[in-house]
Amino acid sequence: MEERPGKVSEARAGLAAALANAGVRRLQLAWAGCASADLAQDVALAVHAFGLGGVGGVGVMGLIRSLPAAVVGPLAAGVADRFPRQRVLLAVLLVRAALLSALAWAVAAGAPLVAVYALAAVDSSVYTLYWPAQSALLPELAGSAGELTASNAAATLLENVGTLVGPALAGVLLAVSGPDMVFVASAGLTGAAALMATRIEATPKAAPAGTEPAGNTLLGGFRSLLADPAPRLVALLYLAHTVCMGALSVLLVAAAIDLLGLDDSGVGFLGAALGAGGIAGSVAAFGLVGHPRLTRPFRLALVSWAAALATIVVVPRVPVAAAALVVAGGCTAVVDVCALNVLQRIVPERLLARVLGVVEGSWWAMFGLGSLAAAPLVEAVGVRPALAVTGGVLAAVSLLGGAGLGSVDVRARAPEAQLAALRGVPLFAAQPPLALERLAVELVPVAVSPGEAVVTRGESGDRFYIVEEGTLRVLAPQGGADAELGPGDWFGEIALLDDVPRTATVRAVSGARLFALDRDRFLAAVTAHPHNREAALGGDGRARIGPLGGGGHGG
Repeated sequence: MEERPGKVSEARAGLAAALANAGVRRLQLAWAGCASADLAQDVALAVHAFGLGGVGGVGVMGLIRSLPAAVVGPLAAGVADRFPRQRVLLAVLLVRAALLSALAWAVAAGAPLVAVYALAAVDSSVYTLYWPAQSALLPELAGSAGELTASNAAATLLENVGTLVGPALAGVLLAVSGPDMVFVASAGLTGAAALMATRIEATPKAAPAGTEPAGNTLLGGFRSLLADPAPRLVALLYLAHTVCMGALSVLLVAAAIDLLGLDDSGVGFLGAALGAGGIAGSVAAFGLVGHPRLTRPFRLALVSWAAALATIVVVPRVPVAAAALVVAGGCTAVVDVCALNVLQRIVPERLLARVLGVVEGSWWAMFGLGSLAAAPLVEAVGVRPALAVTGGVLAAVSLLGGAGLGSVDVRARAPEAQLAALRGVPLFAAQPPLALERLAVELVPVAVSPGEAVVTRGESGDRFYIVEEGTLRVLAPQGGADAELGPGDWFGEIALLDDVPRTATVRAVSGARLFALDRDRFLAAVTAHPHNREAALGGDGRARIGPLGGGGHGG
């Protein structure tokens, strides 16, 4: 209990920093408009499809909006790793505003339902790119780990508020006009979001467009998750929860009517309890700012979600069910914040949007899978056992899979030795704390034997080096003076910054340990901030060689 005031203060500081950060604030406002517009148009699409095609029309509409998202999202999200992410967001918003306007025209003109289906399918495919690009951009804008956590909590809160604002807006417009006006309003909100996105400052990319094979762009997210067990575990646990959420979306209806004896309005009441819990959980997630091990609340939220369903099974009463669903909604918000925050910390920046694209596309697929599985499960065993099975599966997966989350926490914390080495290099002096931590994770330890050449004059350069321990000698060109490098010195920047062959040979005098940073990450970090560029470049715009005897030594 003694730590609580400190945690509260840290949470407030993180939230205040997030609100004070103009880039984060504009990104959140754009997300608020975008999310509300999407939820409003969901209602309008359902109403229009029902009017022309009945219940079957609504089902088809849901299918064509989820299937393209599940397929296109993981494959197309790579554009946010190849191009500036704020530009990707802006493009998505502008295209969506045009598509929503086209939907408004199609509905008003009485176009065939198949035309509305086609526009909705394209719209959902485009929209799938938004969340990965936004979530990958946040770590670039946030100044600290606490600010990132607060920003994710704020985004989750805005999304949950949008579940109330969007449908409410649609309800009012449907009451006074029709679905076409809902699409007009959604297009307006999306356009306002685009205007906000234009004011987010451009961020350099680690891998400029055109430098990466197309196959890597399309499949990089899948390959990264298959090769790296830490983000794979987090993603699998998150998607296991998504399957159960999909099942709950169907079980909620059966439980309200068959188990609790409510009428159709009771379904809305229980859904509102789930939504209210989501808002409360989003607010509570601000308390995670400064938490050293986010996988712990992540795992606890998963198990608590399962326990909430078990409570309904054991005590099938309306007040108990409503309270349990509030808890489940709150747990869902915490799961969202923790999973996203951990992935943002452990996935390499150059792959982040692609990995998140896989998670986003898989979310659509897994939610649909859970929804499809729920009905036959209820028919086979009944409502109460179906709720028990859904919660039990998630509890079992969380307890079994959670055993490996300890190593994930280690990955999420920046390695101290690498972080200390970066802090000693003036080239990175202007890096925000969070950016420096993410860069530290990318440093690769390199062991060098006595007499071994680390770089050779005339060869192409692909790495920047920082000396952790040992002694190295810079062999200057003919007529120049050699120099020695020791702990804290660095070399290799000239070839990378000027795009020229190595200008000198660097050979180990004794056994040495170095940290290496690849070319793309080095250039992205150095060119991201004006002060970094000034430290790295001379007055003629070419790489500056540090003074012999300390600091940078070219190469």
